[in-house]
Order: sequence, then structure tokens, then C-alpha cells
Amino acid sequence: MPFTLATWNINSVRLREGLVARLMAEETPDILCLQECKSPVELIPLTQFQALGYRYVVARGQKGYNGVAILSKLPIVDAGDKDCAQLGHARTSRPGWRMA
Repeated sequence: MPFTLATWNINSVRLREGLVARLMAEETPDILCLQECKSPVELIPLTQFQALGYRYVVARGQKGYNGVAILSKLPIVDAGDKDCAQLGHARTSRPGWRMA
């Protein structure tokens, strides 16, 4: 199944929420991967993104640390993660996902 994928080193998803929504609306990738979210997962502004059709999310984040988020229009499931440096930081965590 073909799909479109976009990645963005966002450097604070909360500060750039409007730009992310604009990218989603104009470019309409099926899956958007964001790096350097710099936000705890519960503070990522998902409401606007979900309204644009990105209902599936896999994310890792911490205040003050980089973090990542995978936002998808297609069903995906969290497949766990790997703490590459074994420090317990979101910046060293690599989340896994797979198509549902």
C-alpha cells in the first residue's frame, strides 16, 4: 500500500502548531514524523491535528528534551521503543510503530 511520508525537525511543536497544521492541510502527507518536539506527550497539541485527519499518534517526549511524534491518517499502533543510551530520556528513545 503506497503512502506519503514527511519528516520535520520541528524544534518545539507547541510553538509551531499553526505551521504544522498548515503543512498538514496543504501537503496532506499520510504520515508526519516530527523530531525535537520538546514537549511532554500530554502537552502536544493534538486536537487541531486530529481535526485535520491525523487521528493516530505514537509519541515520546519530555520537558526540556527533544522527543518525537508520529502523526498518521492511516491506522498505526505503538510497537514499543528502545532506549538506545539507556538513560531514560525521550531524546535517546526510538519509538517503533507499525501499520495496523
